[in-house]
Amino acid sequence: MGNYYKMYMESHEGDEGEFFCEVVDGMIVRHVSVFNGVYYWATREDSFDGEYDFTSRPEFDPATERAEPIPDEAFDAVWALAMRQPRGGVGA
Repeated sequence: MGNYYKMYMESHEGDEGEFFCEVVDGMIVRHVSVFNGVYYWATREDSFDGEYDFTSRPEFDPATERAEPIPDEAFDAVWALAMRQPRGGVGA
């Protein structure tokens, strides 16, 4: 079982959003970036949209990140919303 976090993030275009992640043994294993109502999910194996694929820096130390711990149920709810979106990204 992992630990779950939420933090502020900006899109490539500068839009404000949120970043949610699951961390196991100090490594991000799943994450969701949310901008303008679109949930960009990613794992090591797959992603919703190549624009926001799996992080290139999966190492995660909550002591050095400005992240808020969240309950696993909160992450699971965000993940479920992300997985309900049609595949292929925003412009597909």
